[in-house]
Amino acid sequence: MDLLAVLLISLLASLSEASDNDGNDGLFTSSSDLESLLDTEAELVRALNDYVKVEEDRIIKIKR
Repeated sequence: MDLLAVLLISLLASLSEASDNDGNDGLFTSSSDLESLLDTEAELVRALNDYVKVEEDRIIKIKR
């Protein structure tokens, strides 16, 4: 399974877990839930940027 798939599954699991815990049909009502979501988003962005950089480097090597 590639990195992107793992990241997306992790994000969906985090979102599902957060919505199960709040008891409000998936609405984030507390600041801790929002903070957790923002942390998850930041992790996802960092991981995707790393993934893109690795793939760009691989493409550059292939072109040579």
